[in-house]
Amino acid sequence: EMERGGEWKTAGLYVMSFSAEKIAREAGRGLLFGFPAPRPGPHRVSRGAWEAEDPPRRIPLLTRTGGPPARTMASRWFVAQPTVGREVLLDRLWGRVRSRYPVSIVRDARFFSERFTEHPEVTYHPWIVRHRLWRTPAAAVVFRSDGGELRWADLVWDHRCPGALHLVDHLAGVLARQTGASSEALWLDGDPTADAWLRSRGFDGGPDPSGVVRVTRILSDRLGRESFAAGRIYTTMADADLV
Repeated sequence: EMERGGEWKTAGLYVMSFSAEKIAREAGRGLLFGFPAPRPGPHRVSRGAWEAEDPPRRIPLLTRTGGPPARTMASRWFVAQPTVGREVLLDRLWGRVRSRYPVSIVRDARFFSERFTEHPEVTYHPWIVRHRLWRTPAAAVVFRSDGGELRWADLVWDHRCPGALHLVDHLAGVLARQTGASSEALWLDGDPTADAWLRSRGFDGGPDPSGVVRVTRILSDRLGRESFAAGRIYTTMADADLV
């Protein structure tokens, strides 16, 4: 077994470099990103060739206690359904919303299935929100509730129907009561409209106090550093394996 010395650090850097230059490039990937924890962060950032393209980014953590305010009339124009068996709606939704997110993982049906519904250990609560009359998919949200906290693992919406967010907020309150969660939390970076709306509904916060950061490494000549300026990469808890 390799000791935790120079050889161990060299091996770690080799694995990161091989993953980027060999595996990712051959798979046609143009960007790598990660979320190093505070303690190993400086080592991984400074020696892992991350910071050359995009400075480490602290992710905003929004929290709320006491649940949402009363349900609004706007939410009643929408209906929520579990996404299982309705995956085609996720593809339709992503087709409508993707232009609203400058830089983002492709959040289509495949992503939701692989990240959430097929997870071998964690139970998530994924919902698709549709307009009650037009049946148009307007938002998707995924919750995870454990340890007395309800976490919004992911959120996408069309930025045209605020009522969809109102219903998502109502769903959060219902699920929090059902699971005994006394607080809610989510990462949200790259969607100032949703950020402002959530703060109007009782959420508050700033950079995640854990100190975790997002780092990126550009592999494609088609991508420039300006594309990843602060606040352009849409980031939720779904982008990390932490939730």
